[in-house]
Amino acid sequence: MADPAIIGVSSGAALGAIVVILAGGGAAFAGLGAAGAAFVGALLTAFLVYRLARLGPAVQVATLLLSGIAVAAIVSAVISLVMTFAGQQIRSIYFWLLGGLSGATWRSLAAATPLVVLGVAVAMLSAADLNLMALGEERAAQLGLEVEPFKRLLLATGSILTAAAVSVSGLIGFVGLMTPHILRRVVGSDHRRLIPASIVGGAAFMILADLVARTAVGPEEIPVGAVTAVLGGPFFLYLLRRERRAAGARA
Repeated sequence: MADPAIIGVSSGAALGAIVVILAGGGAAFAGLGAAGAAFVGALLTAFLVYRLARLGPAVQVATLLLSGIAVAAIVSAVISLVMTFAGQQIRSIYFWLLGGLSGATWRSLAAATPLVVLGVAVAMLSAADLNLMALGEERAAQLGLEVEPFKRLLLATGSILTAAAVSVSGLIGFVGLMTPHILRRVVGSDHRRLIPASIVGGAAFMILADLVARTAVGPEEIPVGAVTAVLGGPFFLYLLRRERRAAGARA
C-alpha cells in the first residue's frame, strides 16, 4: 500500500520539478533540469518519510503510511505557496499537477529513460529478495536477508522511478497501487513474473486512462490524474478494509 502518491514521494518530485519550471521557464519542463529536480525532490521526501517512520531499528508499514500522508500534506501546502508566485505559468503548472500525457515529448522521455532503466534493473535484480519479504520481515531475516538495508534500497528505487514518471507526466497517482494488486491474481505472487507484468500492465492501464480522459467529455479533456484518482481512491480503501479483516482474523 506504500504507493508513491500516498507516502508523498510523488508530491516531493512534483515540488522539485515545479521549482525548476518557475526558475527556468516552460522549456525546463522538457529538459534534464526538471527530471533531475524531480529526482532530488522524490529522494529527499522518501528519506524524510523513512526517518520519521523509523522507530528503533525497524520501519513498520503502518507508520510509513502515516508519516507519508503527513509529509505529503506539508509538501502539498508548499506547492500551493510556490504556485502563488507562478504568475502567468500557474495555469500550465496547475494542469501539470493534475497529470497528463499531452506534455510528454521525445526530449523529456530521453531525459527520464536512464532513471527508468536503472530503477527497473534494480527491481528485477531484487525480485528474489522481494519474494523473501513476502514471507514476513522476521522470516526473511531468518533466511539471511538484511531487511532494513533492503527497505532503503527499495525506497530509493521507488523514488528513482517516481521521479522519472513525474518529470514526464506530472502527478498521476494510484497506478502503482492498483496494477500490482490486480495482476497478482493473474500471474501469482512471484516477483520474477509480477514485476515485468506490472510494467506492461501499468502501461496498458495508463493508455486506457488516457483514452477515457480524452473521450469521456469531449471535446474537453479530463486530466489523467483525475481518472486514476477516481479509481484508486476506492481501491485504497478496499485494501485498508481487507488488511483490517486479515488482522482481525489473525487475532
